Amino acid sequence: MDMNELTQPNTESLKVICERIQKEAQAEVTFLKQKADHGAQKILTDAKNEAEQKKNDLILCLEEEQQKIRERVFSTLNLEKKKIVLQEKEALADKVLAELKNVAAAFRQTREYTTFLQSAINEGARVINTQEVTVVYSPLDEKIMNDNFKNKGKYKLLKGDFNDLGVIVQSVDGRLLFDNRLAARLKRKYDEIYSQLIAEAF
Repeated sequence: MDMNELTQPNTESLKVICERIQKEAQAEVTFLKQKADHGAQKILTDAKNEAEQKKNDLILCLEEEQQKIRERVFSTLNLEKKKIVLQEKEALADKVLAELKNVAAAFRQTREYTTFLQSAINEGARVINTQEVTVVYSPLDEKIMNDNFKNKGKYKLLKGDFNDLGVIVQSVDGRLLFDNRLAARLKRKYDEIYSQLIAEAF
């Protein structure tokens, strides 16, 4: 038998095997490439989606922060506006009280001042709420007090050391006291007015 005849089939078999291996390898390469492309595309898509989500979250965060800033600004402006209005009202109240003090001296010379003193004494006596009270008065009102109140019997008169209009009413033992001088009355009125101004402003 010829040796060529023996080797020919083997050569053809090797060729077929090589072609098959080559095809399988090519198919494997194609599969791996497709898989890699698909994976890369998924990575890109996920990265894009994540970036978009982060962008949206950032925009939302910025919008919320801007809203908070706007609210703080408006709150501050509103508070400043209320402060300005309150300051204007305070200035007006101070002006009125200052004017009252300016006319106090002239008021002492009027007949209405005696009525004012009587009212101040009666109010103090009601607050003290005792059988007898001591009325402390200004030396500037000594003549008025002696002429109009000395013999009334309801209270004891005591000359004080102040020049303000009005009187201080106290219990005989000195434990209870009601300051009903003009300055104290204005202070109480000022506190009342100021509380009203605060309530109206805020």
